[in-house]
Amino acid sequence: RLLAITVNTLVDEADGSIVDGDVSLRDAIAVAPAGETIDFAASLDGGTILLTMGELSITKALTVDATALGSGLTIDASGNDPTPDEDNGDGSSIFNIDDGDNDVDSPVMIGGVTLTGGDSGLGGAIRSSENLTITNSTLADNTMAALFNNDGGQVWLENVTVSGNSPMSAGTAGIHNQSGSAVNMTNVTVSGNAGVGVFSTNGATVMIKSSAIANNTGFGIVNYATVIVKNSVIAAHTNANCGGSSSVTSQGYNLDDDGSCSFAETGDLSNTDPQ
Repeated sequence: RLLAITVNTLVDEADGSIVDGDVSLRDAIAVAPAGETIDFAASLDGGTILLTMGELSITKALTVDATALGSGLTIDASGNDPTPDEDNGDGSSIFNIDDGDNDVDSPVMIGGVTLTGGDSGLGGAIRSSENLTITNSTLADNTMAALFNNDGGQVWLENVTVSGNSPMSAGTAGIHNQSGSAVNMTNVTVSGNAGVGVFSTNGATVMIKSSAIANNTGFGIVNYATVIVKNSVIAAHTNANCGGSSSVTSQGYNLDDDGSCSFAETGDLSNTDPQ
């Protein structure tokens, strides 16, 4: 077994081989055994993989790791979109992460990437129902919730930026979490999205720690299930910072500049300008 499969081309192709001299990300995902790591050649540093053959489907435990590239790697789904200048859902997600077994959550790790250009009805950048960890990455300029977590999926976000994303109509632009799923956010910025920043519903849980939810068009957080916030800033939204029928729970040391989150635990600052 290989220690890792190294992608060495920015071309989106599916020739079914990783021994013919060129290894695409799509071929690496298809050929990799469960539990494998996919990394990237240094020559791809700062490059862009333009997807032209649909979304990338991950159906097993897998690590996609571009963190060794100093300038990172961009994966752009706009090549799948016949109308890339319109946010109308006629393109694709970038990653669809689903092993097809609701009783097993396969661990998937993605790091060091910028995910952009997704235009899908569910999950512009990522649609997941597995155990997904995303680190040191950016989800930007996607349509219909940059991250859509569903069917009991567990997501861990660390050192992640979610910005510039849009819904197809009024709704979630940033992170959408539902159906008993959970999202855990540490050092995450959700900002500058043209819709709700974080949405939790239908038995789902969101934990936000040491993060910033700010400057989104609409609400910062909409909660119909469970959202817990600690040591974070929720500020500067065109609607209220917090909305929905369920209260947002504070674990202290949060800032809410309009008071709508009703934070009142130790160290909380309500109706306070973050400047």
